[in-house]
Amino acid sequence: MKTRFILMFLTLFVMQSLFAQDIYWQNDLNAGNFRLQNGKVHFEKAFNYPASLPALEKRLKSFNDPSSGMQVKDINDTGMKGVMIRYQLDWTSAGFKNRKIPKFLRFPINANFEVIKDNNAYRVRVTDIWFTNMASPGSNQHLTLESMTLKKQGMAFTKKKKTMRALNILDENLENMFMLNPSGF
Repeated sequence: MKTRFILMFLTLFVMQSLFAQDIYWQNDLNAGNFRLQNGKVHFEKAFNYPASLPALEKRLKSFNDPSSGMQVKDINDTGMKGVMIRYQLDWTSAGFKNRKIPKFLRFPINANFEVIKDNNAYRVRVTDIWFTNMASPGSNQHLTLESMTLKKQGMAFTKKKKTMRALNILDENLENMFMLNPSGF
């Protein structure tokens, strides 16, 4: 009887811990809108409403400040390409406390981005994501997203809770950054 009670208690405890976790990763190669392909991590999100590329360009440039921001390098009828330079993420708007944010997320982000326009949708892809090492900004030892989020062999996402939280915060920031208000045009 006592062992049966202990087994039931352990079963309930394990089930509660499984359901209580905020599981962000989907499998070894996907974590939310992040994909692992050929050892590189990239963000990819499709928005299912028409895009006004000039409106998106204006929105991206609104994030600029004197030392950082978005640069649109090429824009045409089918898409847009650009770079993100020393952009500071807004992790506080997600309601996370400072001690819960991984250190690398506090550093400015750098990346390439591409927006591909379809008839009634557009797709955003952010690649080559790395963080400026503010501990020694003059060095070339910056932190890549792969070094922060992958297992040692680089073949799968790590399942660490803090890393998945960091990817979730980064995911929300990138999604909000590239989202246009569909009723705005």
